[in-house]
Amino acid sequence: MSEVHVFQKVLRALCAGAYALFLAVVSIVPASGAPFIIPLPHADKAFHAAGYAVLFLLSRWGFPAAAGGDVGWRRDIIMGSACVLYGMALEIAQGILPFGREFSLADAAANAAGVLLALAATRFRRGLRLPSSERC
Repeated sequence: MSEVHVFQKVLRALCAGAYALFLAVVSIVPASGAPFIIPLPHADKAFHAAGYAVLFLLSRWGFPAAAGGDVGWRRDIIMGSACVLYGMALEIAQGILPFGREFSLADAAANAAGVLLALAATRFRRGLRLPSSERC
């Protein structure tokens, strides 16, 4: 494996990790000043879904599937589950930590919906093919 290829893999993983850290900071640290308000119903939930869709996509990009024909179903399920659990952990942390934030099951559901939409989009793009070992 060339040094450039290893560097690219490390850089991709660092990008995914940096974005996960960014999500943690914006989830835990209270917003200063006036709240960010968009005059659309449920805009907050759309931002949650979009944020966690991006987390899944960056995680998928940062940790690509093994070569050799595997389309990455297992990897996608593991990545998706990890992203959903990460979102739930951050929501729980909001409820526990004394920063004026609170747990929201609706936000956690929006996080999960974003991950599921991104997972479905990546599967759709690949033609929803199952690897030969998983076909009925």
